[in-house]
Amino acid sequence: MASVSDQSSEDHQPTEIPVVHVYRSRVEQATVQDVLNVLEGDFVEKDTGTISQDDIKFLDVIGNGIKLNESGHYEMFLPFREENPALPNNRSSAFARAMGLKPQLEKDPVKRGHYVTFMNDLLVKGHAEKVPEDELDKPVKWYIPHHGVYNEKKPGKIRVVFDCSARFQGICINDVLLQGPDLINPLVGVLLRFRKGKIALSCDIQQMYHQFHVRPCHRDYLRFLWWEDGDLTKPLKDFRMTVHIFGAASSPGCANYGLKQAGKDNVHIDEDAAQFLQQNFYVDDGLHAADDVETAARVLKGAVKICQEVQMRLHKITSNSDELLAVFPEEERTERKPRDLGKPDKGPMERVLGLQWLTEEDVFTFTQSIKSRPATRRGMLSTVAALYDPLGFISPVVLRGRILLHQTCRDHLDWDDLLPDVMHGAWIRWLDELTALLS
Repeated sequence: MASVSDQSSEDHQPTEIPVVHVYRSRVEQATVQDVLNVLEGDFVEKDTGTISQDDIKFLDVIGNGIKLNESGHYEMFLPFREENPALPNNRSSAFARAMGLKPQLEKDPVKRGHYVTFMNDLLVKGHAEKVPEDELDKPVKWYIPHHGVYNEKKPGKIRVVFDCSARFQGICINDVLLQGPDLINPLVGVLLRFRKGKIALSCDIQQMYHQFHVRPCHRDYLRFLWWEDGDLTKPLKDFRMTVHIFGAASSPGCANYGLKQAGKDNVHIDEDAAQFLQQNFYVDDGLHAADDVETAARVLKGAVKICQEVQMRLHKITSNSDELLAVFPEEERTERKPRDLGKPDKGPMERVLGLQWLTEEDVFTFTQSIKSRPATRRGMLSTVAALYDPLGFISPVVLRGRILLHQTCRDHLDWDDLLPDVMHGAWIRWLDELTALLS
C-alpha cells in the first residue's frame, strides 16, 4: 500500500487525504485455446436470469395450457393479461372496414381471385370456421379487420393480414395480449452454427403459426367478417380463426414455444433432431451442419418425424450436398434454380435467413441492386439501412457509408438538404464502389 500523504510531524494536524491502493498481479500469457474460448463464448446463448412478471404469466398460461388436441396439433390458450377480458362489441367497426374492402375487390378481379382463394384455403384447412348461428350472440368476442398484402418477391401471391392493432373505443386485441419472452434463437448464433460442419442444410416449417391451434373457449376473440363462398353479393357472415395468427402480439411467442415443446416432448425419436428444433431454428427456418451425409440425414429425418408427430410439415429442404438431397422426396426439397447463363461464374442460389447462399460453391454472396435515391441525409440513410449483412461480411465497406451519414448528422444537415459538393463527391464514389462490390 502506498500513501500520497507525507506530512511533517511539526505541522499542525493534517487533513485526511484518500489513500490510493496499487495492486500487482501477474497476467498469464493467453493460449490459442483461451482465445477460442472467448470467441466461442460470444455466440453462446446465455440465460441472463432476468424475466418480467408478464413473461412469467405468459409462460404459466402457455406451459400449463398446451396440449395435443384430437387432430394432433398443439392447442394453447390466448395469453391474456387478465383472464377472459371483456371487450366492447366492435362488429360495426369491422363491418365498415369490410365494406371499404368490397369496392377494391370489385374493381380488381385478379386481386379478388387471390383473396378468395386465400380465405377458402383457410376454411378448407380448418384454420378458420364459420361461427354457428347459436353462438353469434356470445357476449365475449372481438372482430379483427383484414386486408391483403402482396410480396414483391412472390408476384401473384397474396397474404391476408389480420389487423390486430385496429382500435375501437381506444382498445385493440393486442392491448390485452401478453407478448411473452423472446424465445427466438439469436440470428448470429444460428448462422454461425450453420457453417460448423462440412454438410450444410436448410429447411422450413410450412405455415408454422397456423399449426398451433387456439383453445375453443378463446376463438371468439379472433372473429372476422367475410362473404360466404367469396360471393360479394351475399351479406357478410361471422367467421373465426381457430389458429394463432400473424399480427397478434402473442403469436410469435406461442409458435416458438410450441416448436421447442415439440423437440422436448419427442426427444426419444432422436436427441440431435430434438436439439436441432429447439436451438437451430430462427422462427420457421432451420439451419444445420454435420460432418458427414449420414449424420445430416439422420438428424433431418428425425426432425421430419418429430414435426409429423405434431402435425407440422418440414419441407423446402436444400443443401450443399446432392447426396443428402437424394435421400428426401423431391416434393420436400426446394426446386433447384438453374444456373444463370448471364453469370456463368455463379451457380444455383438459395436464400437462408436473408443471406444468398451459392450451394454448389458453398459460399455466401451479395447481389443487390442499389436503388437511386436523392443525395440527401434521408437518401443516405435509406441506402445504408437497406444493406442486410448480419455477419458483417461487407462491414468494412458499409462502415465508410455510415461515417458519411454520421458526418451529415454532425454538420446538422436537414433530412432533405442536398449534400455539400465535397461530401456529395465522396458519397458518389462510395456508391460506385458499393455497386461494383454487389454486382
